[in-house]
Amino acid sequence: RMKSKGTFVSKPKFHQNFTNALESYNDQIIKSGRVPSTIVLDFEVMVPPEDIALHLGLQPGEKAIFLHRKRSADGEPIVSMKSYLPYKKCEFVMKHNLETESLYQILASREETRICKIERLIEAVEATAYDMKNLEINRGKAIQKFISKGFNASDEVIEYSISRYRGDRNTFETILVRND
Repeated sequence: RMKSKGTFVSKPKFHQNFTNALESYNDQIIKSGRVPSTIVLDFEVMVPPEDIALHLGLQPGEKAIFLHRKRSADGEPIVSMKSYLPYKKCEFVMKHNLETESLYQILASREETRICKIERLIEAVEATAYDMKNLEINRGKAIQKFISKGFNASDEVIEYSISRYRGDRNTFETILVRND
C-alpha cells in the first residue's frame, strides 16, 4: 500500500541460493521453474583497469577477457554482470557463444580454469542510470551488488565479476553451519 496512491500487487521475488553453492545462473533459474536467458552486451579482449588487473593477478599491460551480460528470467531482467578473465588462461572462452552456453561450464572443461571456490562481497546500493538502462528499474531503487572472485584448484583467480541484482525482484538465502 502506498499513501495517496492505492494498493498494488507485486510480483513474487526470485529466490536465489547461489550464495550457498557453486552453481550457474541458468541452473539456479531453471530450478526455480523459470526460463533463463542471456544477452551479451560486450565480449572483448582488453587491458583491464589497474584495480581489476590486481584482482586477477595480472602484470601491467597483460590482457583480460571482458564479458558484459544482461541475464533474465522469463524475459524479465534480473541481473547485469561484468566479468573479467585472465586472457592467457582463458583464451579458449572467446570461441564460445555466451548467450547460449554457461561460462562456468565452459571454464570447467579445463582443469586449470574450473572454478572451485568463490569469494563474494555483497553490498546494498541505489540504482543508477546504468541500472535503469540494463535492468529496467527506477533510479534510486535497491540494488544488491555482488563482487566475486572465482578461484581454480590452485587458488588462482580465474574470474573477477561485478553483478548488480534488482533488489525489488530478488531475495538471497545463505545457510551457515557451525564447524565445531
